[in-house]
Amino acid sequence: MSQGAPHQLSAPDPLIDQLAQSHINAKEIERGDVRDAMRPALPVYQVSSVQRYVCIGCHPSSITCVSGVIAPCLGLFHTEPTASLRSLSLKVHAVCRNHSWRSSTVDVKGEFWFTTTKTEAQVTMKVTTVLCNHHIGRMIRNLWKVKSKFKVIDLRTEAALAPYDIVTTDAKTVIADRLSSVEKIHIDVVGITDPPKPRDEKHRLYHKKECHVYTSVDVVVKGLDQAKVITNTVEIQDGLPTALTQPVVCSVADRVDLIERCILSSNIFEAEQEKLPRYIDPERPYHHHARIYGITDRRKTELLTSRLIQLCGALCGVSRTIVQEGPVRVNVMKDGEQLQLSVKANMLLLAGQPIPALASASDAEGMVLPTLGPVHPLISIQTDHFYEENDVYPAGDRLYPHTLVLYGNVTEVRNLYETPVTETQWLGRSLLNTFAVAAAHARRRYGADVQDLPEPVMLQCCHTDGRLFHFCTLQLNTLNLDSCNSRRNIFWSVPRKALFEFCGYDSAQPVLRGFDPEVFEMLLAFYSHGITHEAEGLAA
Repeated sequence: MSQGAPHQLSAPDPLIDQLAQSHINAKEIERGDVRDAMRPALPVYQVSSVQRYVCIGCHPSSITCVSGVIAPCLGLFHTEPTASLRSLSLKVHAVCRNHSWRSSTVDVKGEFWFTTTKTEAQVTMKVTTVLCNHHIGRMIRNLWKVKSKFKVIDLRTEAALAPYDIVTTDAKTVIADRLSSVEKIHIDVVGITDPPKPRDEKHRLYHKKECHVYTSVDVVVKGLDQAKVITNTVEIQDGLPTALTQPVVCSVADRVDLIERCILSSNIFEAEQEKLPRYIDPERPYHHHARIYGITDRRKTELLTSRLIQLCGALCGVSRTIVQEGPVRVNVMKDGEQLQLSVKANMLLLAGQPIPALASASDAEGMVLPTLGPVHPLISIQTDHFYEENDVYPAGDRLYPHTLVLYGNVTEVRNLYETPVTETQWLGRSLLNTFAVAAAHARRRYGADVQDLPEPVMLQCCHTDGRLFHFCTLQLNTLNLDSCNSRRNIFWSVPRKALFEFCGYDSAQPVLRGFDPEVFEMLLAFYSHGITHEAEGLAA
Protein backbone atom coordinates (compact mmCIF):
# COMPACT_ATOMS: atom_id res chain seq x y z
CA MET A 1 0.00 0.00 0.00
CA SER A 2 1.27 3.51 -0.76
CA GLN A 3 2.62 5.54 2.16
CA GLY A 4 2.16 8.95 0.51
CA ALA A 5 -0.91 11.07 0.08
CA PRO A 6 -4.04 9.10 -0.80
CA HIS A 7 -5.32 9.11 -4.35
CA GLN A 8 -8.64 10.73 -5.21
CA LEU A 9 -11.54 8.75 -6.56
CA SER A 10 -12.78 9.56 -10.05
CA ALA A 11 -15.95 11.12 -8.66
CA PRO A 12 -15.48 14.50 -6.88
CA ASP A 13 -16.53 14.84 -3.28
CA PRO A 14 -16.27 17.92 -1.02
CA LEU A 15 -15.02 15.86 1.89
CA ILE A 16 -12.33 14.16 -0.18
CA ASP A 17 -11.25 17.50 -1.67
CA GLN A 18 -10.98 18.91 1.80
CA LEU A 19 -8.84 16.00 2.97
CA ALA A 20 -6.55 16.29 -0.07
CA GLN A 21 -6.04 20.08 0.34
CA SER A 22 -5.15 19.80 4.04
CA HIS A 23 -2.28 17.30 3.22
CA ILE A 24 -3.22 15.00 6.02
CA ASN A 25 -0.91 12.03 6.42
CA ALA A 26 -2.31 8.64 5.44
CA LYS A 27 -1.33 7.18 8.80
CA GLU A 28 -3.48 9.75 10.57
CA ILE A 29 -6.42 8.66 8.47
CA GLU A 30 -5.57 5.02 9.23
CA ARG A 31 -5.60 5.78 12.97
CA GLY A 32 -9.03 7.31 12.51
CA ASP A 33 -8.19 10.74 13.90
CA VAL A 34 -9.39 12.75 10.89
CA ARG A 35 -12.36 10.50 10.27
CA ASP A 36 -13.56 10.74 13.87
CA ALA A 37 -13.04 14.49 13.95
CA MET A 38 -14.81 15.37 10.71
CA ARG A 39 -17.66 12.85 10.69
CA PRO A 40 -19.08 10.28 13.07
CA ALA A 41 -17.93 6.66 12.58
CA LEU A 42 -20.04 4.95 9.94
CA PRO A 43 -20.57 1.21 9.39
CA VAL A 44 -18.05 -0.52 7.16
CA TYR A 45 -19.00 -3.52 4.96
CA GLN A 46 -16.71 -6.30 3.83
CA VAL A 47 -17.42 -7.46 0.28
CA SER A 48 -16.11 -10.10 -2.10
CA SER A 49 -14.21 -9.59 -5.34
CA VAL A 50 -16.14 -7.24 -7.68
CA GLN A 51 -15.32 -4.26 -9.90
CA ARG A 52 -17.75 -1.35 -9.48
CA TYR A 53 -20.83 -0.10 -7.68
CA VAL A 54 -23.76 2.17 -8.65
CA CYS A 55 -26.26 4.41 -6.91
CA ILE A 56 -29.30 2.71 -5.37
CA GLY A 57 -31.39 5.71 -6.34
CA CYS A 58 -30.57 5.39 -10.01
CA HIS A 59 -30.28 1.55 -10.08
CA PRO A 60 -32.04 0.09 -7.03
CA SER A 61 -31.52 -3.55 -8.15
CA SER A 62 -28.02 -4.63 -7.07
CA ILE A 63 -24.63 -3.04 -6.49
CA THR A 64 -21.13 -4.40 -7.04
CA CYS A 65 -18.01 -3.21 -5.27
CA VAL A 66 -14.28 -3.69 -5.27
CA SER A 67 -12.68 -6.43 -3.16
CA GLY A 68 -11.96 -4.84 0.18
CA VAL A 69 -13.75 -2.73 2.77
CA ILE A 70 -16.02 0.14 1.75
CA ALA A 71 -17.67 2.84 3.78
CA PRO A 72 -20.64 3.66 1.57
CA CYS A 73 -21.29 7.13 2.94
CA LEU A 74 -17.62 8.25 2.99
CA GLY A 75 -16.48 6.49 -0.15
CA LEU A 76 -13.30 5.20 1.51
CA PHE A 77 -11.76 1.89 0.37
CA HIS A 78 -9.39 -0.58 1.96
CA THR A 79 -7.41 -2.79 -0.44
CA GLU A 80 -5.75 -5.05 2.11
CA PRO A 81 -7.42 -8.49 2.03
CA THR A 82 -8.77 -9.99 5.20
CA ALA A 83 -9.65 -13.58 6.03
CA SER A 84 -13.40 -13.00 5.86
CA LEU A 85 -13.30 -11.39 2.41
CA ARG A 86 -12.86 -14.72 0.65
CA SER A 87 -16.19 -16.15 1.76
CA LEU A 88 -18.46 -13.13 2.26
CA SER A 89 -20.52 -11.27 -0.33
CA LEU A 90 -22.79 -8.35 0.61
CA LYS A 91 -24.86 -5.75 -1.21
CA VAL A 92 -23.56 -2.23 -0.51
CA HIS A 93 -25.91 0.74 -0.41
CA ALA A 94 -24.54 3.92 -1.97
CA VAL A 95 -26.16 7.07 -3.36
CA CYS A 96 -25.03 9.50 -6.06
CA ARG A 97 -24.69 13.29 -6.03
CA ASN A 98 -28.24 13.75 -7.35
CA HIS A 99 -29.65 11.74 -4.46
CA SER A 100 -27.05 12.35 -1.73
CA TRP A 101 -23.39 12.91 -2.67
CA ARG A 102 -22.11 10.14 -4.96
CA SER A 103 -21.91 9.80 -8.76
CA SER A 104 -23.86 6.99 -10.39
CA THR A 105 -20.88 4.90 -11.46
CA VAL A 106 -17.34 4.83 -10.10
CA ASP A 107 -14.53 2.74 -11.59
CA VAL A 108 -12.43 1.56 -8.69
CA LYS A 109 -9.00 0.38 -9.77
CA GLY A 110 -5.57 1.13 -8.30
CA GLU A 111 -4.85 2.49 -4.82
CA PHE A 112 -7.72 3.85 -2.78
CA TRP A 113 -8.56 5.47 0.52
CA PHE A 114 -8.64 3.14 3.47
CA THR A 115 -10.59 3.14 6.70
CA THR A 116 -9.68 2.55 10.28
CA THR A 117 -8.94 -0.91 11.57
CA LYS A 118 -11.12 -0.59 14.66
CA THR A 119 -14.24 0.20 12.60
CA GLU A 120 -13.48 -2.75 10.33
CA ALA A 121 -13.27 -5.12 13.30
CA GLN A 122 -16.70 -4.03 14.52
CA VAL A 123 -18.54 -5.27 11.42
CA THR A 124 -16.65 -8.52 10.67
CA MET A 125 -19.23 -11.23 9.97
CA LYS A 126 -18.85 -14.97 10.42
CA VAL A 127 -20.06 -17.13 7.54
CA THR A 128 -21.80 -20.29 8.74
CA THR A 129 -22.90 -23.43 6.91
CA VAL A 130 -26.33 -23.71 5.33
CA LEU A 131 -28.77 -25.71 7.42
CA CYS A 132 -31.21 -28.00 5.57
CA ASN A 133 -34.42 -29.61 6.70
CA HIS A 134 -34.41 -33.26 7.66
CA HIS A 135 -35.81 -35.76 5.18
CA ILE A 136 -38.07 -37.86 7.39
CA GLY A 137 -39.31 -40.18 4.67
CA ARG A 138 -36.96 -42.93 5.74
CA MET A 139 -38.10 -42.64 9.36
CA ILE A 140 -41.77 -42.76 8.34
CA ARG A 141 -41.19 -45.91 6.29
CA ASN A 142 -39.38 -47.50 9.19
CA LEU A 143 -42.28 -46.54 11.48
CA TRP A 144 -44.75 -48.34 9.21
CA LYS A 145 -42.51 -51.36 9.21
CA VAL A 146 -42.38 -51.43 13.01
CA LYS A 147 -46.09 -50.81 13.55
CA SER A 148 -47.05 -53.50 11.03
CA LYS A 149 -45.60 -56.09 13.43
CA PHE A 150 -47.33 -54.65 16.46
CA LYS A 151 -48.25 -57.28 19.06
CA VAL A 152 -51.44 -57.18 21.08
CA ILE A 153 -50.66 -56.48 24.72
CA ASP A 154 -52.44 -58.57 27.32
CA LEU A 155 -54.06 -56.06 29.69
CA ARG A 156 -55.32 -58.84 32.02
CA THR A 157 -58.90 -57.61 31.65
CA GLU A 158 -60.37 -61.08 31.96
CA ALA A 159 -58.65 -61.69 35.29
CA ALA A 160 -59.84 -58.33 36.61
CA LEU A 161 -63.51 -58.97 35.64
CA ALA A 162 -63.66 -62.56 36.95
CA PRO A 163 -64.32 -61.56 40.64
CA TYR A 164 -67.37 -59.62 39.48
CA ASP A 165 -68.85 -62.59 37.57
CA ILE A 166 -68.58 -60.77 34.26
CA VAL A 167 -68.24 -63.17 31.35
CA THR A 168 -65.80 -62.26 28.55
CA THR A 169 -65.99 -63.60 25.01
CA ASP A 170 -63.24 -63.86 22.44
CA ALA A 171 -63.78 -61.43 19.57
CA LYS A 172 -62.97 -64.09 16.98
CA THR A 173 -65.97 -66.19 18.04
CA VAL A 174 -68.30 -63.22 17.56
CA ILE A 175 -67.32 -62.64 13.92
CA ALA A 176 -66.65 -66.27 13.02
CA ASP A 177 -70.12 -66.81 11.56
CA ARG A 178 -69.91 -63.64 9.49
CA LEU A 179 -66.48 -64.53 8.12
CA SER A 180 -67.63 -67.99 7.07
CA SER A 181 -70.62 -66.58 5.18
CA VAL A 182 -68.62 -64.06 3.17
CA GLU A 183 -68.06 -65.28 -0.39
CA LYS A 184 -64.53 -64.80 -1.70
CA ILE A 185 -64.39 -63.25 -5.15
CA HIS A 186 -61.44 -64.05 -7.43
CA ILE A 187 -60.37 -61.11 -9.57
CA ASP A 188 -58.28 -61.73 -12.67
CA VAL A 189 -55.70 -58.98 -13.07
CA VAL A 190 -55.38 -58.06 -16.74
CA GLY A 191 -51.83 -57.17 -17.79
CA ILE A 192 -49.76 -56.82 -20.93
CA THR A 193 -48.77 -60.48 -20.83
CA ASP A 194 -50.27 -63.53 -19.19
CA PRO A 195 -48.92 -64.39 -15.75
CA PRO A 196 -46.24 -67.09 -15.78
CA LYS A 197 -47.58 -70.59 -15.45
CA PRO A 198 -46.33 -72.72 -12.58
CA ARG A 199 -43.37 -74.91 -13.46
CA ASP A 200 -44.89 -78.27 -12.65
CA GLU A 201 -45.60 -81.49 -14.49
CA LYS A 202 -48.49 -79.86 -16.37
CA HIS A 203 -46.19 -77.30 -18.01
CA ARG A 204 -45.87 -77.69 -21.78
CA LEU A 205 -42.06 -77.72 -21.61
CA TYR A 206 -41.87 -80.34 -18.88
CA HIS A 207 -40.05 -83.59 -19.72
CA LYS A 208 -39.60 -86.50 -17.41
CA LYS A 209 -36.03 -87.02 -18.58
CA GLU A 210 -33.48 -84.48 -17.46
CA CYS A 211 -31.45 -82.55 -19.99
CA HIS A 212 -28.08 -80.83 -19.59
CA VAL A 213 -28.58 -77.26 -20.88
CA TYR A 214 -25.57 -75.16 -21.91
CA THR A 215 -26.19 -71.42 -22.54
CA SER A 216 -24.16 -68.48 -23.82
CA VAL A 217 -23.22 -67.27 -20.34
CA ASP A 218 -21.85 -70.64 -19.17
CA VAL A 219 -18.37 -72.12 -19.28
CA VAL A 220 -17.22 -75.66 -18.55
CA VAL A 221 -15.09 -76.18 -15.49
CA LYS A 222 -12.25 -78.09 -17.20
CA GLY A 223 -12.04 -75.68 -20.11
CA LEU A 224 -10.86 -76.68 -23.57
CA ASP A 225 -10.16 -80.33 -22.71
CA GLN A 226 -13.71 -80.87 -21.45
CA ALA A 227 -15.12 -79.11 -24.52
CA LYS A 228 -13.13 -81.45 -26.76
CA VAL A 229 -14.48 -84.52 -24.95
CA ILE A 230 -18.06 -83.22 -25.17
CA THR A 231 -17.88 -82.40 -28.90
CA ASN A 232 -15.67 -85.37 -29.87
CA THR A 233 -13.02 -83.01 -31.25
CA VAL A 234 -9.24 -83.18 -31.57
CA GLU A 235 -6.45 -80.90 -32.78
CA ILE A 236 -4.29 -82.36 -35.54
CA GLN A 237 -1.73 -79.55 -35.46
CA ASP A 238 -0.73 -76.50 -33.45
CA GLY A 239 -1.94 -73.16 -34.73
CA LEU A 240 -4.18 -72.33 -37.65
CA PRO A 241 -4.11 -73.86 -41.14
CA THR A 242 -1.77 -72.38 -43.70
CA ALA A 243 -4.66 -70.91 -45.71
CA LEU A 244 -5.55 -68.64 -42.77
CA THR A 245 -2.05 -67.42 -41.92
CA GLN A 246 -1.14 -65.89 -45.27
CA PRO A 247 -1.27 -62.05 -45.29
CA VAL A 248 -3.97 -60.40 -47.36
CA VAL A 249 -2.73 -58.09 -50.10
CA CYS A 250 -4.42 -54.70 -49.82
CA SER A 251 -3.78 -51.42 -51.62
CA VAL A 252 -4.78 -49.25 -48.63
CA ALA A 253 -1.58 -47.98 -47.04
CA ASP A 254 -3.03 -46.17 -44.02
CA ARG A 255 -5.06 -49.07 -42.68
CA VAL A 256 -3.34 -48.73 -39.30
CA ASP A 257 -4.75 -45.23 -38.89
CA LEU A 258 -8.23 -46.52 -39.77
CA ILE A 259 -7.99 -49.31 -37.19
CA GLU A 260 -6.84 -46.90 -34.47
CA ARG A 261 -9.78 -44.62 -35.25
CA CYS A 262 -12.15 -47.58 -34.89
CA ILE A 263 -10.66 -48.43 -31.50
CA LEU A 264 -10.78 -44.86 -30.19
CA SER A 265 -14.31 -44.20 -31.40
CA SER A 266 -15.56 -47.43 -29.78
CA ASN A 267 -13.81 -47.15 -26.41
CA ILE A 268 -13.57 -43.39 -25.78
CA PHE A 269 -15.66 -41.22 -28.09
CA GLU A 270 -18.95 -43.12 -27.69
CA ALA A 271 -21.63 -40.98 -26.00
CA GLU A 272 -23.23 -43.76 -23.96
CA GLN A 273 -23.26 -43.17 -20.20
CA GLU A 274 -24.63 -46.14 -18.31
CA LYS A 275 -24.13 -47.30 -14.75
CA LEU A 276 -21.24 -49.73 -14.82
CA PRO A 277 -21.00 -52.80 -12.60
CA ARG A 278 -19.81 -52.16 -9.09
CA TYR A 279 -16.06 -52.34 -8.68
CA ILE A 280 -14.86 -54.91 -6.14
CA ASP A 281 -11.37 -54.60 -4.71
CA PRO A 282 -9.91 -58.09 -4.11
CA GLU A 283 -8.03 -56.84 -1.07
CA ARG A 284 -11.13 -55.13 0.35
CA PRO A 285 -14.11 -57.05 -1.05
CA TYR A 286 -16.58 -55.56 1.44
CA HIS A 287 -15.70 -51.94 0.69
CA HIS A 288 -18.37 -50.12 -1.34
CA HIS A 289 -16.83 -47.92 -4.02
CA ALA A 290 -18.68 -45.10 -5.74
CA ARG A 291 -20.62 -46.15 -8.83
CA ILE A 292 -19.04 -45.22 -12.14
CA TYR A 293 -20.90 -44.20 -15.31
CA GLY A 294 -19.49 -44.81 -18.76
CA ILE A 295 -19.55 -47.11 -21.79
CA THR A 296 -20.50 -50.70 -21.00
CA ASP A 297 -18.25 -53.59 -22.03
CA ARG A 298 -20.97 -55.01 -24.27
CA ARG A 299 -21.37 -51.70 -26.10
CA LYS A 300 -17.60 -51.38 -26.64
CA THR A 301 -17.39 -54.90 -28.04
CA GLU A 302 -20.37 -54.43 -30.37
CA LEU A 303 -19.07 -51.15 -31.77
CA LEU A 304 -15.51 -52.37 -32.24
CA THR A 305 -16.39 -55.65 -33.95
CA SER A 306 -18.98 -54.09 -36.26
CA ARG A 307 -16.56 -51.37 -37.34
CA LEU A 308 -13.69 -53.79 -37.88
CA ILE A 309 -15.93 -56.11 -39.91
CA GLN A 310 -17.09 -53.16 -41.99
CA LEU A 311 -13.46 -52.16 -42.53
CA CYS A 312 -12.59 -55.71 -43.61
CA GLY A 313 -15.40 -55.63 -46.16
CA ALA A 314 -14.19 -52.30 -47.53
CA LEU A 315 -10.60 -53.54 -47.84
CA CYS A 316 -11.57 -56.85 -49.50
CA GLY A 317 -14.30 -55.40 -51.69
CA VAL A 318 -16.78 -58.09 -50.58
CA SER A 319 -19.82 -57.43 -48.41
CA ARG A 320 -21.13 -60.38 -46.44
CA THR A 321 -24.59 -60.94 -45.05
CA ILE A 322 -24.63 -60.62 -41.27
CA VAL A 323 -27.12 -62.06 -38.77
CA GLN A 324 -27.18 -60.17 -35.48
CA GLU A 325 -28.05 -61.91 -32.18
CA GLY A 326 -29.43 -65.01 -33.89
CA PRO A 327 -30.73 -67.75 -31.54
CA VAL A 328 -29.14 -71.17 -31.97
CA ARG A 329 -30.35 -74.40 -30.35
CA VAL A 330 -29.31 -77.97 -31.02
CA ASN A 331 -30.06 -81.18 -29.09
CA VAL A 332 -27.52 -84.00 -29.14
CA MET A 333 -26.83 -87.18 -27.17
CA LYS A 334 -23.60 -87.66 -25.25
CA ASP A 335 -23.04 -91.21 -23.98
CA GLY A 336 -26.76 -91.77 -23.44
CA GLU A 337 -27.41 -88.40 -21.78
CA GLN A 338 -29.26 -85.59 -23.48
CA LEU A 339 -27.39 -82.34 -24.04
CA GLN A 340 -28.83 -79.10 -25.36
CA LEU A 341 -26.64 -76.25 -26.61
CA SER A 342 -28.76 -73.10 -26.50
CA VAL A 343 -26.57 -70.14 -27.44
CA LYS A 344 -26.68 -66.88 -29.37
CA ALA A 345 -24.75 -66.07 -32.50
CA ASN A 346 -23.84 -62.48 -31.68
CA MET A 347 -22.66 -61.84 -35.24
CA LEU A 348 -22.85 -64.58 -37.86
CA LEU A 349 -21.26 -63.85 -41.25
CA LEU A 350 -22.78 -65.76 -44.18
CA ALA A 351 -21.36 -66.60 -47.59
CA GLY A 352 -22.79 -67.76 -50.89
CA GLN A 353 -20.55 -70.84 -50.99
CA PRO A 354 -19.38 -73.09 -48.14
CA ILE A 355 -15.78 -72.93 -46.98
CA PRO A 356 -13.86 -75.88 -48.48
CA ALA A 357 -12.59 -78.52 -46.06
CA LEU A 358 -9.07 -77.93 -44.79
CA ALA A 359 -8.35 -81.55 -43.86
CA SER A 360 -9.64 -85.05 -44.48
CA ALA A 361 -11.82 -86.76 -41.92
CA SER A 362 -9.44 -89.72 -41.96
CA ASP A 363 -6.60 -87.51 -40.69
CA ALA A 364 -8.18 -87.38 -37.23
CA GLU A 365 -9.85 -90.77 -37.12
CA GLY A 366 -8.89 -92.79 -34.08
CA MET A 367 -7.03 -89.95 -32.31
CA VAL A 368 -7.24 -90.06 -28.50
CA LEU A 369 -9.41 -87.51 -26.73
CA PRO A 370 -8.11 -85.63 -23.66
CA THR A 371 -8.39 -87.42 -20.33
CA LEU A 372 -10.54 -85.80 -17.64
CA GLY A 373 -9.82 -88.35 -14.95
CA PRO A 374 -12.71 -89.04 -12.59
CA VAL A 375 -14.60 -85.95 -13.82
CA HIS A 376 -17.79 -86.59 -15.79
CA PRO A 377 -17.76 -84.93 -19.26
CA LEU A 378 -20.98 -83.01 -18.55
CA ILE A 379 -20.00 -81.78 -15.10
CA SER A 380 -20.80 -78.11 -14.34
CA ILE A 381 -23.53 -78.08 -17.03
CA GLN A 382 -26.81 -77.67 -15.17
CA THR A 383 -29.77 -79.98 -15.73
CA ASP A 384 -33.41 -79.06 -16.16
CA HIS A 385 -36.75 -80.76 -16.85
CA PHE A 386 -38.09 -77.78 -18.82
CA TYR A 387 -36.59 -77.43 -22.30
CA GLU A 388 -37.42 -77.30 -26.01
CA GLU A 389 -36.76 -80.36 -28.15
CA ASN A 390 -36.62 -78.70 -31.58
CA ASP A 391 -33.45 -77.33 -33.22
CA VAL A 392 -33.13 -73.66 -34.20
CA TYR A 393 -30.84 -72.16 -36.83
CA PRO A 394 -31.04 -68.38 -37.47
CA ALA A 395 -30.15 -68.38 -41.19
CA GLY A 396 -31.87 -69.97 -44.16
CA ASP A 397 -30.80 -72.63 -46.64
CA ARG A 398 -29.50 -70.38 -49.42
CA LEU A 399 -26.45 -69.07 -47.54
CA TYR A 400 -23.73 -70.92 -45.64
CA PRO A 401 -22.15 -69.97 -42.30
CA HIS A 402 -18.72 -68.43 -42.75
CA THR A 403 -17.47 -66.75 -39.54
CA LEU A 404 -18.98 -66.54 -36.06
CA VAL A 405 -18.15 -63.42 -34.03
CA LEU A 406 -18.70 -64.25 -30.37
CA TYR A 407 -18.79 -61.72 -27.53
CA GLY A 408 -17.18 -62.80 -24.29
CA ASN A 409 -17.33 -60.03 -21.68
CA VAL A 410 -16.42 -60.74 -18.08
CA THR A 411 -19.57 -58.93 -16.94
CA GLU A 412 -21.80 -61.44 -18.77
CA VAL A 413 -19.98 -64.78 -18.87
CA ARG A 414 -19.94 -66.46 -15.47
CA ASN A 415 -18.52 -69.51 -13.83
CA LEU A 416 -20.88 -71.83 -12.00
CA TYR A 417 -18.71 -71.70 -8.88
CA GLU A 418 -18.36 -67.88 -8.92
CA THR A 419 -14.65 -68.01 -9.64
CA PRO A 420 -12.93 -65.94 -12.36
CA VAL A 421 -13.09 -67.42 -15.85
CA THR A 422 -9.73 -68.94 -16.74
CA GLU A 423 -7.90 -68.84 -20.06
CA THR A 424 -8.71 -72.45 -20.95
CA GLN A 425 -12.38 -71.87 -20.14
CA TRP A 426 -12.50 -69.01 -22.66
CA LEU A 427 -11.06 -71.35 -25.31
CA GLY A 428 -13.55 -74.07 -24.39
CA ARG A 429 -16.39 -71.57 -24.76
CA SER A 430 -15.20 -70.79 -28.31
CA LEU A 431 -15.29 -74.48 -29.25
CA LEU A 432 -18.74 -75.18 -27.75
CA ASN A 433 -20.40 -72.15 -29.35
CA THR A 434 -18.80 -72.83 -32.72
CA PHE A 435 -19.89 -76.48 -32.53
CA ALA A 436 -23.47 -75.43 -31.71
CA VAL A 437 -23.76 -73.17 -34.78
CA ALA A 438 -22.13 -75.71 -37.10
CA ALA A 439 -24.30 -78.57 -35.77
CA ALA A 440 -27.50 -76.53 -36.15
CA HIS A 441 -26.56 -75.77 -39.77
CA ALA A 442 -25.75 -79.45 -40.43
CA ARG A 443 -29.16 -80.50 -39.05
CA ARG A 444 -30.84 -77.89 -41.24
CA ARG A 445 -28.85 -78.96 -44.29
CA TYR A 446 -28.74 -82.77 -43.99
CA GLY A 447 -31.75 -83.55 -41.77
CA ALA A 448 -32.47 -83.99 -38.06
CA ASP A 449 -31.29 -87.63 -37.91
CA VAL A 450 -27.89 -87.18 -39.53
CA GLN A 451 -24.87 -88.60 -37.65
CA ASP A 452 -21.79 -88.78 -39.91
CA LEU A 453 -21.96 -85.86 -42.32
CA PRO A 454 -21.61 -86.59 -46.05
CA GLU A 455 -19.60 -83.36 -46.41
CA PRO A 456 -17.81 -81.52 -43.61
CA VAL A 457 -19.16 -78.22 -42.33
CA MET A 458 -16.47 -75.56 -41.89
CA LEU A 459 -16.97 -72.62 -39.54
CA GLN A 460 -14.54 -69.96 -38.35
CA CYS A 461 -14.86 -68.18 -35.02
CA CYS A 462 -13.59 -64.89 -33.59
CA HIS A 463 -14.16 -64.77 -29.84
CA THR A 464 -13.48 -61.34 -28.30
CA ASP A 465 -14.16 -59.17 -25.28
CA GLY A 466 -13.25 -55.96 -27.11
CA ARG A 467 -9.52 -56.20 -26.38
CA LEU A 468 -8.46 -59.87 -26.47
CA PHE A 469 -9.18 -61.87 -29.64
CA HIS A 470 -9.27 -65.66 -30.01
CA PHE A 471 -9.28 -67.12 -33.52
CA CYS A 472 -10.22 -70.74 -34.18
CA THR A 473 -11.66 -72.95 -36.92
CA LEU A 474 -13.85 -76.06 -36.63
CA GLN A 475 -14.38 -78.78 -39.21
CA LEU A 476 -17.52 -80.70 -38.27
CA ASN A 477 -17.37 -84.29 -39.50
CA THR A 478 -19.85 -86.07 -37.23
CA LEU A 479 -22.65 -85.43 -34.75
CA ASN A 480 -22.15 -88.79 -33.05
CA LEU A 481 -20.61 -87.72 -29.74
CA ASP A 482 -20.34 -91.16 -28.12
CA SER A 483 -16.92 -92.09 -26.81
CA CYS A 484 -16.94 -95.33 -28.81
CA ASN A 485 -17.15 -93.42 -32.11
CA SER A 486 -13.73 -93.26 -33.75
CA ARG A 487 -14.64 -90.45 -36.14
CA ARG A 488 -13.52 -87.07 -34.84
CA ASN A 489 -14.17 -83.41 -35.49
CA ILE A 490 -11.11 -81.26 -36.17
CA PHE A 491 -10.24 -78.02 -34.38
CA TRP A 492 -7.56 -75.38 -35.09
CA SER A 493 -6.79 -72.68 -32.58
CA VAL A 494 -4.21 -70.09 -31.50
CA PRO A 495 -3.81 -68.40 -28.09
CA ARG A 496 -5.65 -65.19 -27.43
CA LYS A 497 -3.96 -61.98 -28.58
CA ALA A 498 -4.50 -58.41 -27.43
CA LEU A 499 -5.48 -55.85 -30.05
CA PHE A 500 -4.25 -53.11 -27.70
CA GLU A 501 -2.99 -52.80 -24.14
CA PHE A 502 -4.82 -49.66 -23.00
CA CYS A 503 -7.41 -47.36 -24.51
CA GLY A 504 -8.82 -44.62 -22.33
CA TYR A 505 -8.08 -41.27 -20.73
CA ASP A 506 -4.66 -40.56 -19.23
CA SER A 507 -4.23 -37.09 -17.70
CA ALA A 508 -7.48 -36.01 -19.39
CA GLN A 509 -6.12 -37.00 -22.81
CA PRO A 510 -7.40 -39.89 -25.00
CA VAL A 511 -4.60 -42.45 -25.21
CA LEU A 512 -4.16 -45.71 -27.16
CA ARG A 513 -1.17 -47.80 -26.14
CA GLY A 514 0.17 -51.18 -27.23
CA PHE A 515 -1.68 -51.46 -30.55
CA ASP A 516 -0.93 -54.75 -32.39
CA PRO A 517 -1.84 -54.66 -36.11
CA GLU A 518 -1.31 -58.43 -36.48
CA VAL A 519 -4.64 -59.08 -34.74
CA PHE A 520 -6.53 -57.18 -37.41
CA GLU A 521 -4.51 -58.93 -40.14
CA MET A 522 -5.73 -62.26 -38.76
CA LEU A 523 -9.33 -61.01 -38.69
CA LEU A 524 -8.93 -59.81 -42.28
CA ALA A 525 -7.62 -63.24 -43.29
CA PHE A 526 -10.67 -64.90 -41.71
CA TYR A 527 -13.02 -62.48 -43.48
CA SER A 528 -11.39 -62.92 -46.92
CA HIS A 529 -11.01 -66.70 -46.67
CA GLY A 530 -12.84 -68.39 -49.53
CA ILE A 531 -13.48 -65.27 -51.60
CA THR A 532 -11.85 -66.82 -54.69
CA HIS A 533 -13.88 -69.99 -54.24
CA GLU A 534 -17.08 -67.94 -53.93
CA ALA A 535 -16.28 -65.95 -57.07
CA GLU A 536 -15.72 -69.16 -59.04
CA GLY A 537 -19.02 -70.57 -57.77
CA LEU A 538 -20.92 -67.44 -58.78
CA ALA A 539 -19.26 -67.43 -62.21
CA ALA A 540 -20.24 -71.05 -62.77
